[in-house]
Amino acid sequence: MNRAERIDRIEKKFPNQWLLIDVTREDRNHEPLWGHLLLKSKSKQTVIKALPKFGGSVYLTYTGRPLAQHFVLNTIEV
Repeated sequence: MNRAERIDRIEKKFPNQWLLIDVTREDRNHEPLWGHLLLKSKSKQTVIKALPKFGGSVYLTYTGRPLAQHFVLNTIEV
């Protein structure tokens, strides 16, 4: 796996895309700070369909306008 990066840097590299990030470090308020990029796509559905493949705490964000949308998801293996 690649080295963890600051999430804001990952977001800047991929404008107008949906990103799925494995969170490796959070701040005191549990906001993701660092992580590994797992998947990127211009299609929200592509990223949503891939969620079951990844366990643990993942960060889902859209880097486009008007406002960035993000979610921290805890996936559970069934």
